[in-house]
Amino acid sequence: MRVTENLHVGDYLKRYKNNATGEKFFARVLFGQSPANINCDKKMLNYLSIINILKSDRYVDKTANFERFLYYSETLCNCANTGASLFLKTFACFLDKNANSKEVFKNLKIAQSEKFEKFVNNYNVLFLDFSDFNAKTYDEAIEYMRNKMSDIYKEYCDIFADHNAQYYSYDSLESALNIIDKTSDIKDLQESLHWLLSKLHGYETYDPDNYLAILVDNMILLETVARQYGYLSEMREFLEKFIEEDIYKWCDIFLQMGFYTDIDDKYCTNSDMVVYRNFCVGSDNLQRRFEDIAVSKNEQYPFHYEPLKPQEKDWTAYIAGGRKTVAREKHEKELANRRYIRAEKKKYAVDLSPEVPRFSPNMGIRAKQLDKSSKKYERLNNLVKAIYKKFSPKFDYYDIYKYFQKIDTKKRIINDTETFEKQLESLCKGNSTWKNPHANGSFGYWVQISYTRADDEDGFSAGKPNNIKAYACFKTTAIKDIFVDSIKYLLQNAHDNFAAKIATCQRSDQMCYWLSKDDFKLLESFYKPYAKDMKKTLPFVAYKGMLGVSKDFPDVNSHNATQASIIADYLKGVNNEESIDLEDMYNNYISKWNGDIYNKNNNGFLRDSALSFIMILDTLDAILGKTRITDNSFMLSGEAKPWNVLAKSRCWFEVNERWG
Repeated sequence: MRVTENLHVGDYLKRYKNNATGEKFFARVLFGQSPANINCDKKMLNYLSIINILKSDRYVDKTANFERFLYYSETLCNCANTGASLFLKTFACFLDKNANSKEVFKNLKIAQSEKFEKFVNNYNVLFLDFSDFNAKTYDEAIEYMRNKMSDIYKEYCDIFADHNAQYYSYDSLESALNIIDKTSDIKDLQESLHWLLSKLHGYETYDPDNYLAILVDNMILLETVARQYGYLSEMREFLEKFIEEDIYKWCDIFLQMGFYTDIDDKYCTNSDMVVYRNFCVGSDNLQRRFEDIAVSKNEQYPFHYEPLKPQEKDWTAYIAGGRKTVAREKHEKELANRRYIRAEKKKYAVDLSPEVPRFSPNMGIRAKQLDKSSKKYERLNNLVKAIYKKFSPKFDYYDIYKYFQKIDTKKRIINDTETFEKQLESLCKGNSTWKNPHANGSFGYWVQISYTRADDEDGFSAGKPNNIKAYACFKTTAIKDIFVDSIKYLLQNAHDNFAAKIATCQRSDQMCYWLSKDDFKLLESFYKPYAKDMKKTLPFVAYKGMLGVSKDFPDVNSHNATQASIIADYLKGVNNEESIDLEDMYNNYISKWNGDIYNKNNNGFLRDSALSFIMILDTLDAILGKTRITDNSFMLSGEAKPWNVLAKSRCWFEVNERWG
């Protein structure tokens, strides 16, 4: 594996140190204004050149500092004039399994470390060097990034083309070919680093004896130069998607050097730099210079990297061959997909068997008729129209979901989540009926608690399919105290495992509970005195009294998220507000879930379970007044078999199979 890099300006600084214009020269080069007589063309880093420097009598041995970075992810800034580039390249030479540098490092300080044998020449190294960036326009910057990623991808082309690799796909090969060929669009270019890292990460997982180090040289220059030449906003938009904020988690070693300079801080402020913010991984050493780690400015001396010849490969032929492979595999995949779709269509075309009990009037349904004359229908229909007005022309399901939730982070319910977690866990202390209380406030918007009965042997979750998910919301501000009292009440009286959560800030569903049918009745009893203070805040959730009733969906989405997807998917096909019809919206959902409008994506509806399908439609019936939730309603049924069958089935064919 080779490392691409540019001759860094620090390599020339010594040459000009006695020149009165030396500092200005340094600034011009740093900001992309290299004098015409200085050759800054990109060259391939030759580890033999680095090794020759390490053998030189003039080399100041700082290799003992490698040990600082062998286990910790670091972002070091203000490294200008400290020899950080040489330090980083020397570190790469030490780690890279292709460098063959063990013998020379045996004579340097790092060899005294007990970790020497474990790390020397034992890593795949991804070296990202941006110190040659000097684009004067955004178009030039994109061209630079295309060239940079093309060179990097050429070094890793075999990983993308390896059919035996763990994560091989013709899609990723095609994307890699576009990057190498410099024909990728902006979106693919933005994702190119993410793709490469995911491949390297998967590649390392495939071979656990391999390790990955990512070393980044002066990426902040991308933004610094963009600020100077007036295209900072465009560059920021590009970088926000190009850079993985947790990039250091993809590798075993991560080290980034940022060359801020004091020469002209008009372009070098780091307070709002996107690159700096995204790549900063919490080093305690930030904001100071690093003469103690690398070689100080006064100790630098000019050195020269002998350029390596580019990899011997006919890239035109390689790309052409790769595209033939992609075309062949894509055709084979399309044929296989057609066979799969035919088989799936047969499954989805099967009606519900007469042998399966009709737990709900919506069992086996293929179309739905609603009473359009009712005021409840008109209210929901108008709500969908209001959503159309608010989010047109972009109908993102998550935006609609947030609209339902009405989250207000400024109105706090819980400030100290850690203390509240401990309080919830302590509620059953000394109560022999319960064991292993577990509170978790890491969800951000929620603090969740689960309680397990001491006599529980099967370990079933409180969120099992036949349990009920209940919602509660209040007008009062004493929400936290009410929640704690409800937990105490359930701990005293509950028959089964249960879980609950409370929002940390104001939102439509302030509290949620997962309970058995009998324990839901207990919750109703507890909240009966609070009825006047409670609100029905979720428009597409059915209520029994003042408690919202649903299930914990076994799919990716929750009840509210699935409902938001139904609305978003329907509105994307609507031409105008007047054509919106609630009945059409639900029949669109029913058709897609049944596979009548077959598309392997279908906004995820084909992956939804029969449980979520029935819950959405039974909820609609309750909201519109066609049915009423009573203790005998299927929604509140605690019988395990029907709900388990529905939870595991995607269509009526699978319900038939599992019921039989």
